[in-house]
Amino acid sequence: MTVFNRVLPDARLTDIRHRSGSFVCFCVSLFMCVTLLFCSQTQAEPGSRVVTPENRSTTFIIGKVTHNPKKHYPRLMVMAQYLLPHLKELGYERVEVRLAKSVDGMTAMLKNNQVDLVTDTPFSALKFEKEAGAELLLLKWKKGVREYHSLIVVHKDSDIYSLEDLKGKVVAFEDRGSTSAYLLPRYALQKAGLKLQELESPREVASHPFTGFVFSQAEQNTAAWVESNWVDAGCISNLDFEKPDHILPHQKESFRVIYQSDPVPRAFEIVRPGLPEKVKSRLSRILLNMPNDPAAVEALKAYQRTTKFEEITELDRKALKELQSLGVSMTGSGL
Repeated sequence: MTVFNRVLPDARLTDIRHRSGSFVCFCVSLFMCVTLLFCSQTQAEPGSRVVTPENRSTTFIIGKVTHNPKKHYPRLMVMAQYLLPHLKELGYERVEVRLAKSVDGMTAMLKNNQVDLVTDTPFSALKFEKEAGAELLLLKWKKGVREYHSLIVVHKDSDIYSLEDLKGKVVAFEDRGSTSAYLLPRYALQKAGLKLQELESPREVASHPFTGFVFSQAEQNTAAWVESNWVDAGCISNLDFEKPDHILPHQKESFRVIYQSDPVPRAFEIVRPGLPEKVKSRLSRILLNMPNDPAAVEALKAYQRTTKFEEITELDRKALKELQSLGVSMTGSGL
């Protein structure tokens, strides 16, 4: 077989190389533009495009800690848009929502005047109060519940009847952000004198004399692991324990409760340090009156199915003080 090699004139070869190089440069430039556009859309914080130093004083901003911004941003915006007409007399012209991936991130936002109102659970609220100088404004009946507590359950056929019996065993928490399924039961175990060791799998065995623990990431997993004897005990909130779509009826029947914590408030509304008194006063009146306002139905539903807000009582303050003395890390976003 004869192979023919066609030699191109230098001028044509140069032209082809020039056009090829131009095409490559165009592709690279296009790729970079698309990449930058994508990054700006996915990394830009919601609301950051409209809130400027010039209009910050006339923009009321609601914030929340979440790992699911696509879910929570539109829901919080419903609440923000409900508040706006009631705040216009105070000079507010627009509302926005800002989300943080962590409690530390929201703490910084509160401290730096980047958010006005935050909704969160007790441990996070305490952290905001302590580290950002924020103020707890009202108690929130999140999902229609004023308070809740933690449960530690074992299989009913287990020989475990007390927290002390968990020495050398394995316990399932839900995740590091859960008040009722991690922070409260962890403190109870430590108070009972148990030394805890984190394990990578429920199949692992804790080293002597430790009690092992793993994170299940969901109450359904915790229930399944206890039912299957993968772990010796599981930590669950009483709210999840009573929901048949979270803890199946046959699972609930196979469990025995060995520990129940004192009740703690479900959630709070927190305001940034330095928010004017007249704004705090007006905001309190608006929130307290929402259950009586037919126009607030959708906003309350979007705002974590809240049924009402209440003034914080002395008993609530006492419960918070006890939580503050637990000595466990307040790093989560709450259940």
